[in-house]
Amino acid sequence: GIALVGLDGAFMQVNEALCRMLGYTEEELRERTFQDITHPEDLESDLDYLHECVEGMRTTYQMEKRYFRKDGSTIWVNLAVSILRAENNTPIYFISQIQDITARKQAEEELVTARDEAKNASAAKSAFLASMSHEIRTPMTGVMGMLDMLAESGVSGDQLELIKTARSSAE
Repeated sequence: GIALVGLDGAFMQVNEALCRMLGYTEEELRERTFQDITHPEDLESDLDYLHECVEGMRTTYQMEKRYFRKDGSTIWVNLAVSILRAENNTPIYFISQIQDITARKQAEEELVTARDEAKNASAAKSAFLASMSHEIRTPMTGVMGMLDMLAESGVSGDQLELIKTARSSAE
């Protein structure tokens, strides 16, 4: 979507793509400011950038932010803004390009969730294996000790071979 935005944040002109994206008619958007539909957590940084443009510290900026659609749902956008100045360098208005990146943001969130779940599963597996290793190793040490004592008790022949096989298996 594309919009011409006044220095006060009012939508001066909007295209049909922006109207569809946000769920408003052109008239409804022109009755609002971008501040009205910007998520509160994103508003301060957006305003800081705008002030830097007005003050001449920058001519453009780009950011990811959230807008509230007419139905109340939230949409993520990539916002690119340029300031237009008169010949005497006085700021006139902003030109905004807005791209819907909601699907990308949702995919990123799903990847983070999947990564966290995989880390948790890996940690649980490691804890299980450590516990099982300890639970098996402790009695097996006792079995190996008893086999050593049995081997030293004077058995011979086939019995000694059986003890050696059991000891090797235990190791």
